[in-house]
Amino acid sequence: MINNLLVLITCHMFGDYVFQNDFIAKFKSTNEFIMFVHAWLWASTISMGLMYIGMFEVWKFIFLLIIHHCIDGIKCAQIDKSKALTKHLYIDQLAHLGQLLIVLI
Repeated sequence: MINNLLVLITCHMFGDYVFQNDFIAKFKSTNEFIMFVHAWLWASTISMGLMYIGMFEVWKFIFLLIIHHCIDGIKCAQIDKSKALTKHLYIDQLAHLGQLLIVLI
């Protein structure tokens, strides 16, 4: 299970950081479609990892897409942006780790 989790964490890093260009990072908090595109890219990246480890199912993609969209939406809606790179980021990342653990069960 640890190996599978490491694969998904690596996919998470690519989906949440590498594939999120400046345009998406800047406008996902103000444009619902751009937030959806970000969540789609992330869920697709995790799904490729799930395919690699032989654990992909369509419900997992849908779960990842919807929950990632909600988690990032909540983070972007925070009024106090001074904690965007500290408290809010840590909570966001823990929530995403929780998603990964759920799809591994």
